[in-house]
Amino acid sequence: MFGNAKFSLLALVFFLSGCSGTVGQNFNSSLVQNIQNNITTQEEILIGFGPPFKEGMHEGYIMWTYQFDKWDLLGSVKSKDLIILFDENNIVRAHRYTGTGDFPKDFGEYSIAEAPAIRTPSLHKSGNFDTNRDRRSTARLSPSEEKQKKREADRFARERRLLEEERKKLEAAENRQRQAQAEKEPAPQSGSGSGFFVSKMGHVITNAHVVHNCKKITIGDNANKQVPAELVNTDRSNDLALLKLSTLEMASAESKSLIQKLGIVIVPLAANGLLRDEDVKLGEKVLVAGYPFGELFSNTIKVTSGIVSATRGAGDDSGQFQLDAAVQPGNSGGPIYDSGGNIVGVVISQLDKLKMAKAIGSLPENVNFGIKASTVRQFLASSGLPSKKSERTEEKSTEQLAEIAQNQALMVMCLQ
Repeated sequence: MFGNAKFSLLALVFFLSGCSGTVGQNFNSSLVQNIQNNITTQEEILIGFGPPFKEGMHEGYIMWTYQFDKWDLLGSVKSKDLIILFDENNIVRAHRYTGTGDFPKDFGEYSIAEAPAIRTPSLHKSGNFDTNRDRRSTARLSPSEEKQKKREADRFARERRLLEEERKKLEAAENRQRQAQAEKEPAPQSGSGSGFFVSKMGHVITNAHVVHNCKKITIGDNANKQVPAELVNTDRSNDLALLKLSTLEMASAESKSLIQKLGIVIVPLAANGLLRDEDVKLGEKVLVAGYPFGELFSNTIKVTSGIVSATRGAGDDSGQFQLDAAVQPGNSGGPIYDSGGNIVGVVISQLDKLKMAKAIGSLPENVNFGIKASTVRQFLASSGLPSKKSERTEEKSTEQLAEIAQNQALMVMCLQ
């Protein structure tokens, strides 16, 4: 009686085992041994295995996955997976096969990096996977079925090629569009001028045209040691601008190095008298300091000397004066010293020689202009930074004046 019950139970189990499930699509795993890295083509893979179950990318390479899993109610699981990577020429770069259960495991597990090259010569000749070993499996297909499978593989390969061509065309068009857009957009332009400290809080005077339309303003000893500065105020009519170091509390090492100059005794700052009260006199000696031509010739401050040629500027402007000390592009905003080390003006411009040559028929030389100290002092007062009058009368050597300028003048850079 017990034996009959056992037989009935086994019969029920075998009956229920007919219920099973699958995932993926079956493929002829016996053909895996014929795949050869760097030789087998994508089209040959399609002919042998058909379209992949999944497509994706792995580290920039096309990846095809063939997968077939089968199970039943008794818990029996059969699984086989084939992963193939293709290079940019649609040639097999690497492949890996794994099989469990009753599926073939004759080929072992091939790592993506070390997949063996085991393709037979017959594949290279016939263009398919028809080897002596796998004829048993391919014989199941009728000639018409084989033709249909080949047509589907060919169609799939053509579609892949067309999609790849369209992708390349789209990428090329996008690259051309980006390049055209980059050519239309002007590259950020930078310019430079000069300036000088006027307070121990880090205020700096320069020309308004030097910092006009700047997205970012920096100041420093040279082009390689620059720190951010903020625009505090401008006077377009007199071409003056007031800057200030962005922060002193959270200053960088470069800023701290720059700020240390403000404690040097030799530098006359606004609190102790900086700008001379008396306007320039005709014929008096002056020294110009600044950074002409930026860093084109050298990355250091430069000084030139001369005399006051006229006590009024271009167009009989009483707020300016004329001098013959050499002034070049980049000098704008720099200080002009008298023989005592007092600042008597700010460099503003040089005469446009070519324009004047066309107007008067000759080339003028050493015609440059500065903004008078009285105009600068009024601008500082209107900006909330009043300054004492400087009345130093002891005459200094050119070397001493250059030392003052070296610790006070700055390069001002503008990024537009």
